[in-house]
Formats: sequence, C-alpha cells, structure tokens
Amino acid sequence: MHAAFRQGGRQAIDKVMKNNPAMFLKMLVLLVPRELQIEHSNSIKEMSDEQLERTIEAVREMIAKRDAGATAKVINAEPMGKNMGRISNKSKSLVKSTSDGG
Repeated sequence: MHAAFRQGGRQAIDKVMKNNPAMFLKMLVLLVPRELQIEHSNSIKEMSDEQLERTIEAVREMIAKRDAGATAKVINAEPMGKNMGRISNKSKSLVKSTSDGG
C-alpha cells in the first residue's frame, strides 16, 4: 500500500480533490475515528512537592532562556572576503605618513 501511494497517491488525491470534492470530504471523514475517548487526569495534584518544585524550576529556566534570547543583540557582520587581512594602498599611505612623522 505504501509503495502504491508513493508511486501515484499524491496525484490521485489531488485529482479526487479537484474533480470530486464530495468524495474527497467523505475520504477525510472516514479517516477520523468514530469515537474518541478522552480521559482527563489532574497530574499536578498527583505530583509530590519535590516534583512540583523541579517542574517549576524547569519552567523558570525555560522562561529565562527565552527572555535571554529575546534581549540578545545581533551583530551585523560581513563575511571575510579575498581582501581581508591585506593592507590597502590608502592604509599604507596613512601608515607611511604617520611613521614619517607627518
């Protein structure tokens, strides 16, 4: 089945979606389970004091990391090019004039 889908499944789904939207919707509905059982548990009430403290500390660390990232400064820099590390003629003349005392 997986191989058949990989071979032409995406195109087949697109064709059905375009040419027969009612059938496409029916296929989607058939994919959803008829019954969905949801169980609610209050895991916080079941946690020990130590577990609660560790969880609170973990949340505080996550918040601190998020806040640190939000205030981080981005430095704009240009990548090093071919001329990086070479002294330009302008810089050479500047160095020469200052070393000559002038």
